[in-house]
Amino acid sequence: MSSLAQDAKALMERFRSMPTEKIGSFYNSMDPEAYDEMVRMVNCTESDHILAKILEQPGLDASSEIYDVGCGTGLMGRLLHEQGFREIDGMDASEQFVSEATRRGHYRSCESFYLGERMLPRERLGRYDLVTAHGVWVPNHMPAKAITDCVNALKEGGYLITAMRSYLWKKGEKHGYRDMVDMMIEQGKLQLLETGHFMRGVEGGDAMFAPQESIYLVARRVPTPDRGELPKG
Repeated sequence: MSSLAQDAKALMERFRSMPTEKIGSFYNSMDPEAYDEMVRMVNCTESDHILAKILEQPGLDASSEIYDVGCGTGLMGRLLHEQGFREIDGMDASEQFVSEATRRGHYRSCESFYLGERMLPRERLGRYDLVTAHGVWVPNHMPAKAITDCVNALKEGGYLITAMRSYLWKKGEKHGYRDMVDMMIEQGKLQLLETGHFMRGVEGGDAMFAPQESIYLVARRVPTPDRGELPKG
């Protein structure tokens, strides 16, 4: 087994324990190349399914502005760049991963902060045609309230395309991801266009790396109704 593969397997053991420390510190302690190798070894297919859904949406093209939430080392940025997208910004809790994603050259800009724990930067509000996220809706990672930030970053009519393990997409589930999406739908801020299932994981894996069903979500920020000019008199 190569040294890189050994490092990747060691990372798997750390993920199984899923520490409660600040997630930025958790990822800052990882070697980016070992992390990428671990993602490959555990058959993390979220990004591929998300990309397929992005390419199906009308109105998204090379000029679309995209926000990659939880960009990590830049996997989604690379996939989008390969499809001709260029106006891509990213964010991640890990300063080290942000530095690596920036170095790889697929992002227009990239910054480090905790989404859902502070106000979204003003320059991100209402800016994007697409907000995408993969591998972030996991215990001890992004909280449900980060979904609000994702929606607030969208232009009216902009898309939110993401995915998570199916067991997390349940009403009343303690992490609250579906409940948050349902609340935003009820408030008239979000429209859920499509969901679908896919499998991830590897035979012989255990815990979070075992074969399991996941779900992708395609949603859209609801445009504010044009009320027209108020009658005079």
